[in-house]
Amino acid sequence: MKKSEKRLLTILLSLVFLAGLVLFLDLYKDKREELLAEKARLDMEWVEEKEIWEVRSNWLEQNQPTLTSNEAISQAIFNDSKAENRRGITVTKQTLLPVETAGSYVQAGVAVVASGELAAISRWIYDMTRPITFRAVRNISIRPSPDDPSKVTAQFELVRMYAPKKS
Repeated sequence: MKKSEKRLLTILLSLVFLAGLVLFLDLYKDKREELLAEKARLDMEWVEEKEIWEVRSNWLEQNQPTLTSNEAISQAIFNDSKAENRRGITVTKQTLLPVETAGSYVQAGVAVVASGELAAISRWIYDMTRPITFRAVRNISIRPSPDDPSKVTAQFELVRMYAPKKS
């Protein structure tokens, strides 16, 4: 290859590189503007919903039960899961779950095995998990009872969230 051809090839490759660079810079600029517009939209949405989230935060501060001690919490959740006042429900097993701590709440729970008619079990679980009680059911399994086809056996974990101790 002659020296002039090498120079022309270098100039051609440089021009191709510069054209590619300009193209990619244009794509980058467009994407950047799109993302900035999305960020502005999300910021505005947050500002519009700020009042709602402040009301929810205040409600939580006023209503969420506070952590006292792990033993008291465990006993309370154990008592919450009893079905003594429920006609037709038999609790056959209750096992305390370890207390779990997260940043904004402490969670205590009990594993429960109960049997009874489906309607009674469903109503009992529903009554225990109203939002104001800060309780939830997780890992639920409801199966027909092997002894009596008109009854079911429910296995679930009843957990309750507490506000952490204030320092």
